[in-house]
Amino acid sequence: MTVASGQHGHLDVGGFSLGPLWLRVLLLGAVLSTAAFAMLRGFLGEPNRRTTTAVLTATFGAAALELLLSGGLAVPEQTVPLLLAALAVPLYLALSQDPARATMVARARRYALWLFWPAAFLAAVRFGQAWLNGWEPVLLHTGVVFGLVAVAWFTVAKPRKRGVMTSRVGAGLLAVGLVGAVGQAVVTRPAEPTPGLASTTTVTVGTRQANVIVVPNLPGWNLVHVDTSLEIGADPSNLASPTNGWLPVQLPPGRAELWLSDGRDTGSFATNTGTGATALRDLAGPNGQQCANALLGRMLVKGALTGAIECPSAASPPANLTTSDSFQRYEAAHRAAYPSLAPSMAGFQSWLSARESAQSLT
Repeated sequence: MTVASGQHGHLDVGGFSLGPLWLRVLLLGAVLSTAAFAMLRGFLGEPNRRTTTAVLTATFGAAALELLLSGGLAVPEQTVPLLLAALAVPLYLALSQDPARATMVARARRYALWLFWPAAFLAAVRFGQAWLNGWEPVLLHTGVVFGLVAVAWFTVAKPRKRGVMTSRVGAGLLAVGLVGAVGQAVVTRPAEPTPGLASTTTVTVGTRQANVIVVPNLPGWNLVHVDTSLEIGADPSNLASPTNGWLPVQLPPGRAELWLSDGRDTGSFATNTGTGATALRDLAGPNGQQCANALLGRMLVKGALTGAIECPSAASPPANLTTSDSFQRYEAAHRAAYPSLAPSMAGFQSWLSARESAQSLT
């Protein structure tokens, strides 16, 4: 399934994104309504058809908004129609008034908890994985959708008395998790990338996670590094395979989106290249990788690139320097900033030069 760290289908007015804001408000309201019903079900009588239909409509709408805002889930694409069908069937059971199918509907509602518990378990697993991975948004969105499927079947369930209390406690706990997950994944937004400073992110493509670095994150030619075998590009219909993990990609000024694919599943993420300095054409040339590594070394000292951008000298330092305290400090700083990319001699030389320049000014 397509997974994106940026937002899709938004309307920018004066730099303020209105589309996602209203969609987020609608999503939060729908999830809160669904969660409130799940928590209060044990204290209320049997809901009538209108209430059940309203809750299921809110549940289906929340799942659709999740798919729209998240850009995708950490599941194969083929699974998404099954999830939508699992949300639509409870709505059909609630609306069905066909006497010929009354027996089938009654039996399905009696055993609805058999689908509630597996979906609730999958939601809990995804929430746990998200917690262990620093609240990874894709995992949270996936857990929310599984949770909504579980609540949909809980809503139409009419089981026998045995197990009713346990299911209501489980639904209440799931409702708390749904609200918390939506608040973490949808309301909290990641920091916007800084133009002129290498953009780093993790993108989920199918079952794989790819660590991506965009250097120097400016309008024009950029070098994109990915630590796994994927095709990359600014156009999802025109992707290319990187060389040694690197691929030159031309990005427009301002907001830009990069796409990754393994041939079956696709992922994307958004960055912001700004409208100031322009990236070097040298990055698309034969020495582009050396230049990118050198720029990364300079960024570790000076931060975002501004003004006239030049490719730092890529001359290799003396061999004895690679075992010095200076190299160890550079290596530690590099691995902290770019853990998916190995330190380089070009980066070390640039880092040394930038440090010497900064020290001469103090």
